[in-house]
Amino acid sequence: MSQIRFPRPLAFVFSGGLARSAAQIGMCEVALELGIKPEIVVGSSTGAINAAVFAKDPENFGPAARDLWGGVAQDKALTSIWRSTLRGLAGGGSTRTQTMLRKHLHRVFLDMHQSELAINFVAVATDLSSGHSAAIENSNVVDSLITSAAFPIIMAPMPDGKDLLIDGSVVAGVPVSQALAAGAKSIIVFDTGASEVNDDDVESLGWYEVLALAFTHLIRGQADHDLALASTSVPVVVISQATGNPFSLRRAVDAIPEGRRLAAEVLLDLAPRHGKDFRVISKPGLYGNYALGPD
Repeated sequence: MSQIRFPRPLAFVFSGGLARSAAQIGMCEVALELGIKPEIVVGSSTGAINAAVFAKDPENFGPAARDLWGGVAQDKALTSIWRSTLRGLAGGGSTRTQTMLRKHLHRVFLDMHQSELAINFVAVATDLSSGHSAAIENSNVVDSLITSAAFPIIMAPMPDGKDLLIDGSVVAGVPVSQALAAGAKSIIVFDTGASEVNDDDVESLGWYEVLALAFTHLIRGQADHDLALASTSVPVVVISQATGNPFSLRRAVDAIPEGRRLAAEVLLDLAPRHGKDFRVISKPGLYGNYALGPD
């Protein structure tokens, strides 16, 4: 049994972050090595992909996630965000990105339904009509992941009855509220962090990079609000990274060691001291290395 214990059910929450999401593999591996296992996993956008791989087979999560991200890194149809953006602006060309992503996901999940996964899994999308989050819990796994990661322009909206759904990060980049709605009494967040650009590089940004950067700043503001609110009712541990290019899918797996380092720092700081066998993190609050932004 883990030396670090949490009120149950415990949720692992995977934030969105394009290529930076690969660091979540290292974060999650460390949690598992410390004996910390959840009953619920929740993910948004590319984070939902990692969450689903975990929910399918927690014991083999690391190798399976590394293999999936390694395949994506070699796929030129997915690694060129610029090319994907131009396809989206051209009209139906955005379906090619979805088709290629679906191919990689189908290799992992085949035609699995969410009910067949080993752990309760929630993918988060955005309802384009209402602007509210939409929790996907009863669907084909690949369909739910394509929906959660349907970033505007790059990928087309996905139909859901009479509604259209897009990338979950639009309203829930760090879906802790959805974890609470799923019944979580404690939460560990594997957070991709804020995307920052050096002052010297700002003037050289392309218009699509400016758009994406502005979008990530909006996500972080929402994350501050959601994390502050969730931590008033349950313990929320956040492992957050501060480096990495979200557009560099070809080098995404390079972030895994940094994810491991950060997780070790945060989780070992919560370990028992003074000769005790274990420590229970039961008091509501925000733990870890995430700093809320200024009011």
